[in-house]
Amino acid sequence: MPNPTQPPTSDAYIAESIGRQVRELRERAGLSVTGLAAACGVSQPYVSQIEKGAASPSLSTVYRLAKALGARPGDLLPPLSDDGEVTVVRSDEGELVPISDRPDTGHGRILLSHRRAPLSVFEYVLQPDQYVGEWFGAPGVSAIYVVSGTLEVEVAGHGVYTLGPRDFISLADNVFDRWKVLGTDRVHLVLSYSPPPGAPEAPPRAAAAP
Repeated sequence: MPNPTQPPTSDAYIAESIGRQVRELRERAGLSVTGLAAACGVSQPYVSQIEKGAASPSLSTVYRLAKALGARPGDLLPPLSDDGEVTVVRSDEGELVPISDRPDTGHGRILLSHRRAPLSVFEYVLQPDQYVGEWFGAPGVSAIYVVSGTLEVEVAGHGVYTLGPRDFISLADNVFDRWKVLGTDRVHLVLSYSPPPGAPEAPPRAAAAP
């Protein structure tokens, strides 16, 4: 179990919590570590490290794990507060989760992930030289609000959209998108994801090519 001495926003607490959830869901699904690794396209030792809390998976890996386990990404992430009714995340709190496993990738900060509320919220501050080009898509609604900077959102089958400060875009069921930072300024955005109503076991917003 997660170390009770760790604060709920520490990297160690979150890594241990993710590992415990992955192990419990894997065993419930009757999957071996090797089988789960194969379904996610990662190595068996890496899955073992995740389950032990010794490795923090990237956001794309969290989505792949959740899809293979028949869960939502938020089911793998711990609540960021011990209070089930009120969650406060200060500006210096919340784990930074990498978008991909590449060393030059951008990171998202977990603002909300609650297993009892089908909503996940992430904050991103992306630099022009960071890799953010993973494809994502899932049942439910994803929404992006740009706080500052210029973001290009390529939506599979729909075209390319350029978003500036205070622009907003929402994506429906199984619509895949990927991002690109435009210009020389960083992009600050907030991403939220909610699965379809009445579908608590809906597949997650999975990282994959469309």
